[in-house]
Amino acid sequence: MNKRLLNVVLCSLLCLILFSTNVMAATFTDIKGHWAESYIKDMTGKGIIAGFSDNTFRPDESVTYAQVFVMLARMAGATELEQSQMLQEQEDFLKEIDTTKGYQWAYKELAMMLTLDVIDEDALTYFFLSKKIGLGAKKEEIAFYLGKAMLLENEAKALKSYELTYTDTPLIVDAYKPYIYLLTQKGVLTGSNNKIEPQSTVNRAVFSTMLSRSMSHYPKIDFSKYLANIRTEEGVVIDVIDAATDYIKIERSNGTTVTYQIDSKTELYLEGQKISLASIKEGMNVICKIDQNNVPLEIRAENPLGSIKGVVDYVGYSNPQALGFIVTDSQNKKTTMSMGVSSTADITLNDEKVFLKDLAKEDEVTIYHKDNTIYKITARSRVQNYEGLIRNLEFGNKILLSISDAKSTQLEFDVTTQIKSIQVTRNGTRTSIDRLRDGDSIKVTTDYGIVTHIAATAPKSEQKGSITEITIGPIMKMKLIDDNIEKVYTISPDADIRINEKRSSIYDLRLGFEVQINLEGTEIVYIATTGEQPMQEITGKVVYFDTASNMVMLNVTDSDGKVALKNMYVQSGTRIFTIYGDHKNVSELKPGTEIIAVGNYEGGVFTTFSIIIK
Repeated sequence: MNKRLLNVVLCSLLCLILFSTNVMAATFTDIKGHWAESYIKDMTGKGIIAGFSDNTFRPDESVTYAQVFVMLARMAGATELEQSQMLQEQEDFLKEIDTTKGYQWAYKELAMMLTLDVIDEDALTYFFLSKKIGLGAKKEEIAFYLGKAMLLENEAKALKSYELTYTDTPLIVDAYKPYIYLLTQKGVLTGSNNKIEPQSTVNRAVFSTMLSRSMSHYPKIDFSKYLANIRTEEGVVIDVIDAATDYIKIERSNGTTVTYQIDSKTELYLEGQKISLASIKEGMNVICKIDQNNVPLEIRAENPLGSIKGVVDYVGYSNPQALGFIVTDSQNKKTTMSMGVSSTADITLNDEKVFLKDLAKEDEVTIYHKDNTIYKITARSRVQNYEGLIRNLEFGNKILLSISDAKSTQLEFDVTTQIKSIQVTRNGTRTSIDRLRDGDSIKVTTDYGIVTHIAATAPKSEQKGSITEITIGPIMKMKLIDDNIEKVYTISPDADIRINEKRSSIYDLRLGFEVQINLEGTEIVYIATTGEQPMQEITGKVVYFDTASNMVMLNVTDSDGKVALKNMYVQSGTRIFTIYGDHKNVSELKPGTEIIAVGNYEGGVFTTFSIIIK
């Protein structure tokens, strides 16, 4: 064996020893009393970093870029199958750039870093060609790659302005600054004496500390999104056929079923242990990895979980994690319970994936557990806010408020029982729920699903027109006509009505008055008029002329093509003439004659001053 080959073998063996997870933190002889002792024990206990065969950890030894990438990959938590899939896709490239073949021990983790786009092919090629891959890693670069491994790239790019207060900030490469800022905000980086020392080489103690602090912020990564032609299928086993040809049938959460044939390549697990198909039973929960040929590559089964509903009492973040919660039985008796929380627990809050630390005291929770360990939590915040537009407010056997949110999702709130206790505001003023209107922007606040506050904002606008109808009653209304188009508006009981700038009431208004109105939604809150009745035009065809009363009935077509009947009164002094100026008398107003009438409303009847026969 030549010297060069011997060095490569020795290097590989050394790295295998370095990253072995069999050396436990408790046996390390050189970390007792070290400032980073707790962080080192945390990371070695989780199998992210390990010590050496001589029972030392060597906290002050520099960590290399290769070691950084390996440990970041371990933090990501891929399964063996997922790692194998990623390696299969990247192995040829890694063999090409690793000309000395000295880093085969790290191929699986480097493949993961490439797949997750923590580092790209060009950058990794440079690391190998320049031999930088084996050098001590600088703090600013570790922060950059740690931030990308934590999927902070979009957040870093979205930063418009931020402030780094370290006195040596000018020494940081610009591309790394947003990641250092984000990691500082999350408590992963703290600096020393207000300095970050971006160019300094990081030792194993410092890197263990950074990884331990980042653990609570590390995302749960769905690797199926990164693997080509692999999809994930979840469900409950409803049938298993263990025969010459093996099949498994599962029911998805949406109620549909699917059957898969098991072949020799399918890896089967129950509670993390490799098994045969005979160990999978009906009712078990399964997660399947399916390839492009619709064949399961992996099926992971778990025994069904028990469930408990309650409210959060406390959240324990230390290792191991725990959740305390209060359960209320049918007799309203409250019992305080606590369980450990699996590090891989699936946790959602208000339908969003979150971490255990995001849960708060008094959140409603449904807990799915087994053997006193929680594996899934679905939570609802005690206080929730819903925003949208009012679509309907129904008063009947029940009082129902319907809104649509920004995604056009329809939400309905039954406010029947709490109608008197809800605090309602509209445009910042206290009001009652019956004063809300369709189209109002609204924010509904609930406490354990019960509506407690409603804040509505009515869109404001201005209109003008002539009054053609006034309805006085429990709900007051006004019909206006403008450009031959009529609209009906509700009048607020608190509407400010002004005639010639003097405060007036609805009883002072008259048909035919030209008015300016201010609206909040479709409700009039302000009316201003001079009391004048301007001339208006009505165009239509004569339907009938009553010579005894001088009343003419017209068919009038509006701008939308709708036809309506209008009555008008022909005064004795009304002038009648053709478009050529020829004077006519009322006998010319025969059915079918098209006319233009000019006048205004008096007492609810349109009174003509002149009529043009077209």
